[in-house]
Amino acid sequence: MEATGRTSPLRYGAGMFGTSLPINLVKGSMLYVYVELLGLDAVVYATVYAVYGVLDALDNPVFGYLSDRTRSRWGRRRPYLVVGALVLTATTIALFSVPGAVADSAVGLAVWFAVFAITTEMADSLINASYGALLPELFTDERRRATANAVRQGAQLIALVIALALTPVLARNVLGSEGSAVGYGRLAIIFGVVAAAVILWTAFGVREDPALDAEPKPQFFRSVGQILSTAHFWTVGVVNACYGSAMALVLGGLQLYVDHTLGGSALEASILQLVVIAVAIGMLAVWAAVVRRKGAAWTWRLALPVAAAGFVPLYFATDLVTGILAGLAVAVGYSGVLATNDLVIARVLDADAARHGTHRSGLFLAAFGVLGRLNGLLTAAALASLALWFGYRSGADPGPDPGQAFRVYLSVYPFALLTIGTVVSRFIRLPAAPDAEPVTR
Repeated sequence: MEATGRTSPLRYGAGMFGTSLPINLVKGSMLYVYVELLGLDAVVYATVYAVYGVLDALDNPVFGYLSDRTRSRWGRRRPYLVVGALVLTATTIALFSVPGAVADSAVGLAVWFAVFAITTEMADSLINASYGALLPELFTDERRRATANAVRQGAQLIALVIALALTPVLARNVLGSEGSAVGYGRLAIIFGVVAAAVILWTAFGVREDPALDAEPKPQFFRSVGQILSTAHFWTVGVVNACYGSAMALVLGGLQLYVDHTLGGSALEASILQLVVIAVAIGMLAVWAAVVRRKGAAWTWRLALPVAAAGFVPLYFATDLVTGILAGLAVAVGYSGVLATNDLVIARVLDADAARHGTHRSGLFLAAFGVLGRLNGLLTAAALASLALWFGYRSGADPGPDPGQAFRVYLSVYPFALLTIGTVVSRFIRLPAAPDAEPVTR
């Protein structure tokens, strides 16, 4: 009997609420807090972020490899979920709780940012190397896998509502005030504690398949060589990286886009994000129905260009109403990629396990993560370009046209990245679904 008989898709999927809550606070507010509120120079931020991206890419294979090779009475994946949850809570709180003396020093602020941004992302990598590997291992039937994935993506979107949509109002109007980072620190404490509780609840409810422990332990360099020689690693990995980079720009820049481009307040930033995420949640069920009818591969190829086109209206938005209308277009495509991306990756992992006789999902996902985590370099380059072309350096020194700067940052750059991903996806022939007749290009 497969492991899905012992692990609830609901309990597994709910874990993504915990993994998403703190890291989306980081992705959605770190740039705003450090550059706009604390006055860290945008070029310094970009430099640290580039280093952070490289280090984060390097730690992914290590964590995935360790997870794949672990054999313990607690399972292969659970120990890393438990340790990662505790570390992530501590580092997220530290990242947003900058002591006054540190904030007053340009060097001190840069060092504090570098240390805790990097350790927070490492903790996130540690968790997701194991959490992501569980999806194909626990749920081997694509329909059941799609159910578990829909639950976890729904949980992620709920976390986005809280960590993105509600954060501006909670941090700047309820727990703190406009122009102050104090509310973000208080929110980090709340999010960190809640996230740890949810991840631990999921970890202790997962029932891994003991038969997988009998498989040979993957060898690091041999496995890396085999993964790098797999065409799907490069093709699917590049598409995944383009999507991840586009969304990283959106998450990091949305509050700044609302402030500078739309001329909005914290409340308007929350309203815009809340509407977009609510629509994405609703559309997730629609896209899941398309997956059941047409398959993950076909739906994935449809969702990518829809997602790319959705960023065009953001360029022309001028106020909250037009921003919301533009955001709805983003939500439709974003939800489609959410509903299909992990299913496509899971097919690649299934094919690798069948070909080589061992499940090394952690290492393979980590290798994908190397490409995806390098979005830090693209994010850093995009931010540095704003200083170069538009003169934006910080909230205290925004340059002559910060509105146009963040119009480009949030619309043009994501559109270009997803267009590249769309083109690459047309040349990929994916493995068949594990429970289906050989389908699909």
